[in-house]
Amino acid sequence: MKTFEFDVAIGSSSTADYPVKTVKFGEGYEQRQPQSLAPILEKWSVSATGTKKHIDKIKAFLDEHAGYKAFLWRVTPDESYKKYKAKGYRRMPKGGGVWELQWEMEEVLA
Repeated sequence: MKTFEFDVAIGSSSTADYPVKTVKFGEGYEQRQPQSLAPILEKWSVSATGTKKHIDKIKAFLDEHAGYKAFLWRVTPDESYKKYKAKGYRRMPKGGGVWELQWEMEEVLA
């Protein structure tokens, strides 16, 4: 499994979903249980800015994994690597030879 080693924008943000199965019984009563082996799976909205050559390297990595193959990534150097996938991206020329690439990293279990 390959590792995503490119730097992403500092302003990147994440969301965490708690996959919970809920059964409602009426009168306000409900039963809840985790719906996944991992109770928290993160999604990160990330971007990278740089020369077209640099952006094309990141794009090639994402294209190689094609939205279904997982790869290893860690948000910061002090965190452990986790498995992620990227479903797609947006590539935009910013002018002056600068390009931006935006995509979402979605944590997966396999």
